[in-house]
Amino acid sequence: FKPEWFIIEVKDKKVGYMRTSDDTGSSICIGCDIHKENRRKGYAYTAYTNMIEKLYLNGYSVIWLKVFNKNIPAIKLYEKLGFIEIGSEIKRDLKYSTMVHVRLER
Repeated sequence: FKPEWFIIEVKDKKVGYMRTSDDTGSSICIGCDIHKENRRKGYAYTAYTNMIEKLYLNGYSVIWLKVFNKNIPAIKLYEKLGFIEIGSEIKRDLKYSTMVHVRLER
């Protein structure tokens, strides 16, 4: 499976991107990067919220991601979105956490 990339635009301005990878048909990894000057404006929250909703509508049952443990703002965002940590690992002297989205019934 090839990763897919999506540009995040606000008022015709590119503010970042989202990507999907490791697609099994039922689980998928997602990620997002917002350009430094556009962070802390809610763009990542909105992009993740829209992407997560679309993935569930398309039949995915597990949505997960990896994050550097020292990236506290990202971890707080993921927790706000409904992700929980399920494990961690060290690669090249960097500690990562794996987080999975917990879908709340509406």
